[in-house]
Amino acid sequence: MLVYCSRHKGPFVPILSGWRGIRNLPEEFRQTGIMIPKRKIRCYITLACVAPNIYNYPVYSLFHEGWSNFSLVTCSNCGELFVIDWENPKTKGLAMRDIAASNNCPSCNSPLRDTLQDYPQTIKLPNGQSGSFTPDKSIPPNEILVVEFFELVP
Repeated sequence: MLVYCSRHKGPFVPILSGWRGIRNLPEEFRQTGIMIPKRKIRCYITLACVAPNIYNYPVYSLFHEGWSNFSLVTCSNCGELFVIDWENPKTKGLAMRDIAASNNCPSCNSPLRDTLQDYPQTIKLPNGQSGSFTPDKSIPPNEILVVEFFELVP
């Protein structure tokens, strides 16, 4: 069994140890049994009103420069964020649902083919409410961050 892990930079073989089962697995895999690689993406945060009476909520926004072609999507069940690299040969020409078809959310284990939505058009808030936001086209100065998101590939 090969397991892919972002921390180990590639596949590794877990060690089976008798009655104890699998050892040396990363914590993120032990919690849900789902391993999705992570990718660092440049983005910025906007504090926005995303629902009635929900103000100054942090919303991640991507900016497109040069040849980068990424989009953020979210699990509508728990709000986990994912990135899709549309320049990746594995995702090129596929629809979002096709990319998500073989993946489950690493946070809530729901099938992403049913729960994946565009972000920030759909935002799952911590209180269970859903919100949305349309980002500006301009990038706020001095607000660029590098954030690690789960990367969806088929």
